Amino acid sequence: MRILADKVVAEAELAFDAYGAVELFDGRQLDKRVVATADILLVRSVTRVDNALLAGTPVKFVGTATAGIDHIDQVALNKLGIRFHSAPGCNANAVAEFIATSISKFCIEHNIAPPSCSVGIIGHGQVGTRVENKLAALGCECIINDPPKAAATQDPRYVDLETALRADIVTLHTPLTSDGDYPTEDLVDEDTIGGMPNCRLLINAARGGIVDEKALLRRIQDDPQFNAQIDCWQGEPEIDLELLQRAYVCSPHVAGHSMEARRNATRQLAEALTAWRGIENPWLNNPMEEGSPSAKIAEAVSRFERLGAKNDGELLADIMQQCCPINTIDEATRGLADVSPGKRIQQFDHLRRQFADRRDFSFSQLPIAVLSV
Repeated sequence: MRILADKVVAEAELAFDAYGAVELFDGRQLDKRVVATADILLVRSVTRVDNALLAGTPVKFVGTATAGIDHIDQVALNKLGIRFHSAPGCNANAVAEFIATSISKFCIEHNIAPPSCSVGIIGHGQVGTRVENKLAALGCECIINDPPKAAATQDPRYVDLETALRADIVTLHTPLTSDGDYPTEDLVDEDTIGGMPNCRLLINAARGGIVDEKALLRRIQDDPQFNAQIDCWQGEPEIDLELLQRAYVCSPHVAGHSMEARRNATRQLAEALTAWRGIENPWLNNPMEEGSPSAKIAEAVSRFERLGAKNDGELLADIMQQCCPINTIDEATRGLADVSPGKRIQQFDHLRRQFADRRDFSFSQLPIAVLSV
């Protein structure tokens, strides 16, 4: 079988060669000519997979090494008789660690004690639940909005959107949907942003289309106390440069980019292929090579343990940022404004690859709940 895999999918050649010959491709350059003789197509979120790409090809299986699936036309795949698998929850822990680090950083820089900070979590799925766990460990009050879960469970802890938006910080963790009972496209629009009277930081590490960025920019311009942290952009990799310059923190869609998250995605697709083909895959029995934390992380952990400072928010924030270098990522992302328009897409993708070697907090072996829940 001929297997086409995005070159950024972790360990693709090793993980999938049990099922056939693996060829790598650039996710932004894939076209029908390349797919014309493929049996299996493995993509990431940068590749639109629809009838135009696959009709008339021999493709029998499509997998995406992502949790989000808004780039996949599942209706078209179903009509074509193509099996489909995604990787739900593959990067949930990585995103949650990114959010916890971001909020810890914001609290330290704005002299806010986490126990006095309320956080509205919009979306309580794989990512949102982990965000809640980590923020609760930091002492934050979590206010949760998830209409589908509220309807299904009748759990009183789920509040309406208006209530969640009254929090000091609001973080978004919904899928991007344009139809159904609970569409999220432009969920955060002019009216929604105007309904955040107390919000000092809005974080979007979900999908770009969830936020009306023009309305967001106006709020930033009009309210000096309001900040936005953006990881997922509308129309990326062509992003709004004025919003880039005005954002409190910006990053090139890397909140979920840890080595563990990327390998989790590969593993889920390999397991799906094994179940489909009935072929044993030795790679699935190979654990991830652990290695050792960087010298900076090791020193920070040693300092933390030596001081016994489990309740020292500033020290903990420093350690979290050593593991998840948000300041470095932010500085590099702002450099996109200095890149010529013709090269900005390539640079955006380059930055995504550059920051894909981050490790989960568990790698640091720091003995504290916030790093392991």
